[in-house]
Amino acid sequence: MAPGPCLVERGDGGVRFAQNRPAKIVMLGAGGTGGHIAPHLYRLLYALGQRECRFLIVDGDLVEKKNLVRQNFIEADLGENKAKVLAERYSSVFGLETEYIPSYIESEEELKSW
Repeated sequence: MAPGPCLVERGDGGVRFAQNRPAKIVMLGAGGTGGHIAPHLYRLLYALGQRECRFLIVDGDLVEKKNLVRQNFIEADLGENKAKVLAERYSSVFGLETEYIPSYIESEEELKSW
């Protein structure tokens, strides 16, 4: 498989980020897995420094009490959209602009429109 437009093949068969291309991350789901990986993705984008980055978080679900046990949310987040909570929390901590979609993406066409 050929690397995407932001990746460049290395001579050893691996890939690296292209230095002259913007970084774009689309995270589908902000619950159990997404909620825990989000801060690490923000750290990655922050480490890229002045490079143009775009981070999009997508989730149509709301934070419920049952989520507090295993997901990266607190009581103050109850009733809020999961994508919105993560976008606001970590964009302010790392000073990075983030976009979120507070609904489910049902098709590739919907995702491409963003």
